[in-house]
Formats: sequence, C-alpha cells, structure tokens
Amino acid sequence: MAYYGDNGPFAWVSMSAHNTASINDSFGISSVSRVQNGTHQVNFSSFSSNNNYCVVGENGNDRTTWADGDDDTDHALIVLQRSSGSCRMGSFDMDDGNTDDPYRIYAAFYSTAN
Repeated sequence: MAYYGDNGPFAWVSMSAHNTASINDSFGISSVSRVQNGTHQVNFSSFSSNNNYCVVGENGNDRTTWADGDDDTDHALIVLQRSSGSCRMGSFDMDDGNTDDPYRIYAAFYSTAN
C-alpha cells in the first residue's frame, strides 16, 4: 500500500529501462517511455501543480558485485526536464560518460504544492 499525503511522494515508479521502457510497479504514474538512448520520460496520472518538485532516484541492476569497467551496470541518473505532467531523466555510464540505458530506474517525486 502506498502512502499518500503530507510529506509523501505524489508519484513513484520502478521501471525497466534497457532498450525499452516498461513499468514494474508505480503510484501516480500513467506511462513511461524511452525517448532515445539514455533518455526516459515518466508521465504522471496525478499532476503536480507546478514543476518545482524534487526527484529522488537511482539507476539499478540485479548484481551482487561491481568492478570498474562493468559496462551497462554502472549508471548515474540526472533530471533533464520537469513539467507538471511529466519528468524526463537521463542516464550515463560512469566509466566513459556516454549516454546509455540503465537496466532499471527507480524514482520518487515530492512536492509541497497543492
């Protein structure tokens, strides 16, 4: 059961993102899409009243170990664009800095605006 209310996220998503985009689990999300390599968009079903919300997120993978040089498993997530109805996020490989698709994206969206 998702918590919704004061100091809780108005939306969150767990999504697969490698070469595609699909929702694994979510709250307040209508759809996700892969815009291009390393760029994904999350569309909200419950819109924020403005674009001054906070995004807390990470790229993930099903791994038990990690080593420098592991391509496709060491990505960082950045917010590219916010709007009241969606958020566009980018991912890049930490070894070479190239734009790249992570295996998973996990993100929560917080706003104090009503």
